[in-house]
Amino acid sequence: MAGLPHRFLDEGVDVLELATRVQDLAENVALRLKTLPGPPRYHKVVAVLIWLFSRKPSLAALYLAARARTFQPQDGWLTSDIQVALKLFEWLRQPELRARVLAAFEHLGDRCRILSDQFLIRSLVAESVFRNNRRGLSVAAGTCISMYISMWSHRPCPPKVQGHLVRLTWRRNDRRKFTQLLRQEWFLTMAALPPRRSLGDAEIWARVLAQKPGP
Repeated sequence: MAGLPHRFLDEGVDVLELATRVQDLAENVALRLKTLPGPPRYHKVVAVLIWLFSRKPSLAALYLAARARTFQPQDGWLTSDIQVALKLFEWLRQPELRARVLAAFEHLGDRCRILSDQFLIRSLVAESVFRNNRRGLSVAAGTCISMYISMWSHRPCPPKVQGHLVRLTWRRNDRRKFTQLLRQEWFLTMAALPPRRSLGDAEIWARVLAQKPGP
């Protein structure tokens, strides 16, 4: 009782009544959580693709967990590989979602296919960073970006992704968002991007001459 505020002792609050109110509140919150919508359809398609390509339900669960602020996972199914696989299979049995998955298999430029491929390649970058962290080494954010771009060079790359990769080589805002996403998804320990600096005359001319001439 020593930890309770003094006003509770002074006012003589009915402990049983207070416990009943707390229980009612907890039940209302639980009911509210169960009625919240599940993942958007495109998240489901991406998660199924990640599962099928990697054969790892845990990676699909990580993708969904990193985006759980937009929906409420129900019944704790994100905590078990078996439960995740059953949920993904349940989604795959839905005719409309299955059609979306098949379309993504056939077209590299499909939005869900791009999202799943990007996530899987980020997972390879994260795995490399984890290995270095276990050895007590910190990987620079710029090195992570270079690894990501290099890994894309070993597979077919749709035009939309090509443009994003080019921007990652020089646009600071894109590089910052990419490293933020890596930290959000994988809780990585990375050295920060170097501070913004002014370009010298030689660097400015090199970048200008590297641009393709217009039509």
